[in-house]
Amino acid sequence: MGYSKTTKILTEFDFVLRRRVQAISFSPDGQTLVAGDSSGLIKFWNWQEKQEITRFEEDNFSVESLALSPNGQRLVGGGGYGERGGMIKIYDVKNGESICKIHDISTSEWGKISSIGFSSYSDFFASGSSGYWYRVIKARKSYGVRV
Repeated sequence: MGYSKTTKILTEFDFVLRRRVQAISFSPDGQTLVAGDSSGLIKFWNWQEKQEITRFEEDNFSVESLALSPNGQRLVGGGGYGERGGMIKIYDVKNGESICKIHDISTSEWGKISSIGFSSYSDFFASGSSGYWYRVIKARKSYGVRV
């Protein structure tokens, strides 16, 4: 399947975040768009209806990257908080709870978490940082989180 030389914009809208959009990700079914900003606000949108579904708010957490697990049950947010460097947070999408915070990457050489990606079976996710580091994390066992 080839790509057309012309691109059609399907829709555009204002996410109404507190600050600029820094991270964005589609749900596995393509119906929901998730966006995060540097104030720690994460919003879930029905992008076709341009309607907010829910939001998660975190103090002192700049959202730099987002990834939804392939089964749609977990959201991983990567970013930073103040002078302390990077952090990863895992959320339960159904109830909006932060179920895991990974703080052991908050040294100055790590920097903020700039990218996140899930494996196709939701078993692992990888993170990359502005400090030239990356990690592959087995979410199900290492941190007691069933993704």
